[in-house]
Amino acid sequence: MNTKIECLLFVTALVPVLSSCNLMITGADSTVEYREPFTFTKPVAARSELSISNINGNITVTGVDTLNEVRISGTKIARDETLEEAKQRVGEIRIEVTELPTTLSIRSSHPNSSGNRQYQVDYEIRVPSSWKIAVSNINGNVSILNVKNTTKTTITNGTLEAWEIRGNVESDVTNGSIMAGVYLPENGACVLGVMNGTVALQIPRSTSAAVSATAMNGTVSVSNLPLVPASRTGLSGTLGDGKGTIRLSTLNGTITLTGF
Repeated sequence: MNTKIECLLFVTALVPVLSSCNLMITGADSTVEYREPFTFTKPVAARSELSISNINGNITVTGVDTLNEVRISGTKIARDETLEEAKQRVGEIRIEVTELPTTLSIRSSHPNSSGNRQYQVDYEIRVPSSWKIAVSNINGNVSILNVKNTTKTTITNGTLEAWEIRGNVESDVTNGSIMAGVYLPENGACVLGVMNGTVALQIPRSTSAAVSATAMNGTVSVSNLPLVPASRTGLSGTLGDGKGTIRLSTLNGTITLTGF
């Protein structure tokens, strides 16, 4: 059973500097979790792309139609056997922000997790909805919302949710799933691939694209679209004039394509 203790309760009894964090004492392994929130902003300037690379943790990127600065917030999280050790581990987490002429690049770095010693960074980022988005995450979920440009996502272990995307989409997940709602631009491409897991794509019925879907060890299903799978594991067809491209694949899992 987890026991959560607000750090404020520890101010007089233990460590005065804990007023801006949360402390979690977890169950059987008796590890202590220490959290340190962060928030900072960067000017939009002439930039048009966000690139973020993370190791452990969840990432949410939200596009905002009128925005003159990028807001980056989140939490550094570390777990270890004692409070002092967990605090020290948080201090080993680095967030590197590189401001290039056209790209804002964010990268997490920290030592490798081992045993009871674990590191994590969760992000919530708000950018102009017109920006391109590139996300790489090893362990954790990714959410991308309201983006009107190209999105590229790579996840090793985790789930991608991408909703209200109006642009090209390229996503690759090794272990997990993809759930997306995409308004494909004319001559655009939506390529979603999962090694072990499911793919669920929602598109407007007015979409124009050549469509293919393959579930090597699974099933393909279509609803509310004029497409019929050639077999339980494969689909090839055309929507509208076939100007764009939709390609869906999974090795072990299911594919669902739905029109709205």
